[in-house]
Amino acid sequence: MIKKIALLSSLSILILNSSMLNAMPKVSSAKEIQAQEEKQYAAELALMKKRSATNEAKAAIDLGFPYLLAHHAGRSTVLVIPGLNQQQQTTAQQRCPILIMDGMGDTIYGNQHMAYRKATLEHAASFNKMTYKACISR
Repeated sequence: MIKKIALLSSLSILILNSSMLNAMPKVSSAKEIQAQEEKQYAAELALMKKRSATNEAKAAIDLGFPYLLAHHAGRSTVLVIPGLNQQQQTTAQQRCPILIMDGMGDTIYGNQHMAYRKATLEHAASFNKMTYKACISR
């Protein structure tokens, strides 16, 4: 009788453990994460290509809130403001609102991500060149 109870207890634990394994969330592989990120950046790139730096800069200035777009240099806290020289960047950091752009870290997931970054940097450089003077004169 005791052996049967011990056997049933062991079976119950095995069944419980196997059902817990099925309930655990799936952990994505690096390859799956890369594919997912590439898909996301392809969608973001399509949206970025439809944007107009000129229209967005004009709207920001017209609303009385000119700002600049920036990103961190790699993993550092150093800000890079595309389209401005070093002296302008220093002045801007002291006087202008700055928005940090997403997707500009030190990891590149693939060609779509790289294309997105390039388009984003070009957009930011154009935008910043148009809003800089309005921003520092506020």
